[in-house]
Amino acid sequence: MSLSYTNGLTIKNITIEDILYTNVKKRGSDDDDGKGYEKEINLYRDIIRFILSDYKDQYNPEIEKDDMDGIPIIVSFRIWPLCKWLFDTNKDLQEGYKKEYEKERIAFAKRPIKIKGKVGRRLEKLVKLGLFDIDENRVSSQRNEDLKTFLYHVTRAGRLVALTLELQNCDKNSDRYKKLLLLTLKEYLTALPPNYKKR
Repeated sequence: MSLSYTNGLTIKNITIEDILYTNVKKRGSDDDDGKGYEKEINLYRDIIRFILSDYKDQYNPEIEKDDMDGIPIIVSFRIWPLCKWLFDTNKDLQEGYKKEYEKERIAFAKRPIKIKGKVGRRLEKLVKLGLFDIDENRVSSQRNEDLKTFLYHVTRAGRLVALTLELQNCDKNSDRYKKLLLLTLKEYLTALPPNYKKR
């Protein structure tokens, strides 16, 4: 991943290899740039892990999930539920929020709005990598039906990356690991072109 700093903003060209590489600390250095790299990679990973989360929201039942061989997988979502889930699970986002908005009184339910732009920019990069697709037709916003928002769909490549990340962190003796491994292999084999031959 290449880094360059402009006006305090970090511009990154991320690859799937960056996301899947297991030891982030080893790859980044121990200085502030290395810590920034680690936080950035963890954010991308958490966005992808959302696909396999058990996210439930009484106000957002339209998150579409499929049950794939006993593993529930989110197949389409809007950005707002992702932001809410990230705000609850990503420690770096929580710490950044406290530093920047500590003195402001913002209702807990509205706090994820402060990370929406940041998450949206990361989603754009993941769309370019082919891990998500954006629906051509915008859909009504969850919070304001007069506004239109993007609906993101998870591609097969996105499912494969999410499953691989989950396998890296799963207890290898558990039933969940076995289910994840079988599903990952099944997804991979399905992704191979029908005319694929050994060389």
